[in-house]
Amino acid sequence: MFNAVAVAVQSLAAGEHLTIPKHRGLRLRANESMYNWIYRYKNPDDGRIRQVKLGEWPNMSLTPAVRHWRQLKSLRDQGVDPSTVHRQTEHPRRASIAMPNESAAQLSVQQIGLRYYEGHVKHHWGERGAREVWRIFARTLGEFGSLPAQKVDADLAADFLRGFLDRPTQGTITRRELGAAWDYAITHGLLPAENVNVWRGILRGEFKSKGVRVKGVHRGAEKRLLSVDELAILLPWLHHFTSANEDILTLFAWTCAPGKEICAMYASEISQEEDGWWWIIPEAKLRPQRRGAASDFRIPLVGRALEIVQRRLLASTNGYLFKGRKGGRFDPKNVGVAVWNAREDCDSRPEYQRPRLPISDWTPNDLRRTAVELLKALECPPEILAAIQGQRGNRLRLSADRHAHDALKRLWMTRLAQVLEQLMQGRAPAQWDTEKLAA
Repeated sequence: MFNAVAVAVQSLAAGEHLTIPKHRGLRLRANESMYNWIYRYKNPDDGRIRQVKLGEWPNMSLTPAVRHWRQLKSLRDQGVDPSTVHRQTEHPRRASIAMPNESAAQLSVQQIGLRYYEGHVKHHWGERGAREVWRIFARTLGEFGSLPAQKVDADLAADFLRGFLDRPTQGTITRRELGAAWDYAITHGLLPAENVNVWRGILRGEFKSKGVRVKGVHRGAEKRLLSVDELAILLPWLHHFTSANEDILTLFAWTCAPGKEICAMYASEISQEEDGWWWIIPEAKLRPQRRGAASDFRIPLVGRALEIVQRRLLASTNGYLFKGRKGGRFDPKNVGVAVWNAREDCDSRPEYQRPRLPISDWTPNDLRRTAVELLKALECPPEILAAIQGQRGNRLRLSADRHAHDALKRLWMTRLAQVLEQLMQGRAPAQWDTEKLAA
């Protein structure tokens, strides 16, 4: 039965659920990043539908889920609301986190971190982020993790973090999560209220990136831009990728949109208006630093971008134009991994024969950045260029006359598509003459 559940789970999209016919009310619901066992029932008092989370699959397999379901169903049959009893049994468990058997003085740095993970991260973070936090506290701390948390002062904390100065990204994340763990511990009584969170102030701004590092060699902080000749070689080669990766990489260039938003493209965001097709990203879906505008982010769909969107709209089964392996949206990380695996210098899985990129030193985001540079070379006005990239301040200024600026965005994106189409045919434009390219 477990294998049957495992097979059925693979076909679940986010928001869908799997019912267990022999156990009425027990279901496995798929979210964006996890699968939850749910007991759904009618409240014996008022007849309203309620549900209780039993656990997460695969950490909780079918057998313990059924066992837990039977206990709650028995209460329901006796006229007792299972959710009330479930909350009462959950509170002591949470209290055990806040008031552990060990005294606060005995808790080590690692124990504080793991309590933070178990009490907060595990229940509020996505699967990937939670796994990274667990890795930090379980594997990264080393001997420092065994020190009593109360004895950690600014000097000890700074000495520990200096070991990450050659790995600035890891150092920044470790410092941040240790600071969050200390806040959690103080709030829940794991550390005295008068304890100072030393992690918030030490080495602030010291973790400075040295730029991209490939196989231990730093390339530097300079951003990579592909030349016109390189694009004329690279764009026609994209068909060697899978259909999803090829389409996403093409949209990087044809829309100038970030990969995270492309991979989360949803059918309801596509609309046909009098002047053509638009991809309208709701403000709530944008990254925090790009929110706060007077309107949603509107991207005109022209050329190959429109062809891709129309084709995928017809094939979409769950609303997402790019469906992930577990349902929901396509994982943007998969695109970067696909590009890396196709590089000539990639020695991962050498036994796996695959086509190798004719130009290796680039990332998916370099396509978007290069497309923006093409618009600059076409002499696209700075305010329109900023609006195409969705920069917040410019969207605020342009919102007063949206239709006029929509027309300008569509004009310049059409010119960009014409240039990219020539490059897709392996032909670089003879010269950067705006009127000639727009003809």
